[in-house]
Amino acid sequence: MSYPITYPSVRRDPSVSDTYCDKSSSSVIVNDPYRWLEDP
Repeated sequence: MSYPITYPSVRRDPSVSDTYCDKSSSSVIVNDPYRWLEDP
C-alpha cells in the first residue's frame, strides 16, 4: 500500500538579496527568496 507524499508549503521571500562585488568595483545583486529555509 502506498501513501501519497505530502510536502510542506513553501513561500518565497522576494525581499532578500545579496550583493557581490569584484575587484573592479562592479556589483551583482543575487536574489535569495528561500534563505529562510537555511539553518539559523
